[in-house]
Amino acid sequence: MRWLLLWLLSASPAAAQIDPKWRQLVQLGWDQPLSGGSPLGYGFYYLNRPKLYQRGLTLRLVAAPVYADGELGFKIAPQTDVGIGLSGGGFAFGHQEIRRGSAIRAESFNGNGFALALAMYRRMNPGKMIPLYLYLKGMAGLRAYESAARTDPNFVVPQALFEKAARIGLRFGGREPELHRNALELSVWYEGRFRDRSQQYGYGDRSIRHESQLFWSNAYVAYTFPATGRFASAAATLGTSSNADRLSAWRLGGSLPLVAEYPLALPGYVQLEVTARSFAHLEVRALTPVDEDRKFGVGLWGAAASVDYLPGFEQTGSFNSGVGAWSQYDPGKRWRLGLQYGYGIGAMRDFRRGAHSVGMTVQINLGAPRWAFPFEPRGPVQRPPTGLLQSFSTTR
Repeated sequence: MRWLLLWLLSASPAAAQIDPKWRQLVQLGWDQPLSGGSPLGYGFYYLNRPKLYQRGLTLRLVAAPVYADGELGFKIAPQTDVGIGLSGGGFAFGHQEIRRGSAIRAESFNGNGFALALAMYRRMNPGKMIPLYLYLKGMAGLRAYESAARTDPNFVVPQALFEKAARIGLRFGGREPELHRNALELSVWYEGRFRDRSQQYGYGDRSIRHESQLFWSNAYVAYTFPATGRFASAAATLGTSSNADRLSAWRLGGSLPLVAEYPLALPGYVQLEVTARSFAHLEVRALTPVDEDRKFGVGLWGAAASVDYLPGFEQTGSFNSGVGAWSQYDPGKRWRLGLQYGYGIGAMRDFRRGAHSVGMTVQINLGAPRWAFPFEPRGPVQRPPTGLLQSFSTTR
């Protein structure tokens, strides 16, 4: 249960372009393994407020109980925005060691810290229906690590580190920070992470590298057919790395759909149980309404990944896959509930394959805020109209 609490405290999305749409959401997720592993979840409040004080100013805020991530964006040219970000708090930078679906608490630890960020968003195709954005971001912050409640006293946690990071991306289209909405995206990304030094930790058998590089690309499409109300989505992600370590490697597995900007789900697997240097991942979902009002639907989903494991996390065979069933209840625009079951076909448990999990997601749409910020001259805010083209704003 401790690791569930840590995820609830630290989960937070990170924006990948200035969001032009009013949003005020609460999102919750729960993933309960039925064989091996620990329950994991996330929960946060998300606020996006464009036209703050003046037309070209946007505020984005994500808040969990002891962690927050905020960005103030402003326009510097007709097609260019700049964002200044601040994030930090507790439990956001820790590490959970997972091998064969089991959390190794003796080798896991907490991590706290903060970071400052500067980002630029440049639209490359003004006037086109689907936008193409160039994304540049630099970040610098402090990471401090400490033992968790069950960390082995002989396990040496890493010393505090100063870390810098740079991200570059091209994103065509995008997706909203909401459950199962229409979307289209093609994107390519690079991220470099640079620490002030390398160091050994643990039992002297693992290290944090001075620098690590990540490269990935994503293709995603989601659509609800107007005539039938049926929903279908497909996502394909390719990722690789250079000089990766435990704190920068790719992590795959689990069923939570909003836990990351690009969630690498594997039904039935424990959240983040597969640790890899590179991977190819594919996920598909389908849902069909079963009532006349189209409020309740049931469907199937599946995912598979071919991975190159990080040394120390090898398993028999590089192919991992899972299938499952899911249902969704959507009574209107205010909230949405999803339930799902997953069977991990390739999940390793002891010396055999196969694992089960159940999960739940909840999204509550609070609507545009009805209150004004201090000293805001315009008075209470009215809910703005939304349009089809606004569905291409993005966030993690």
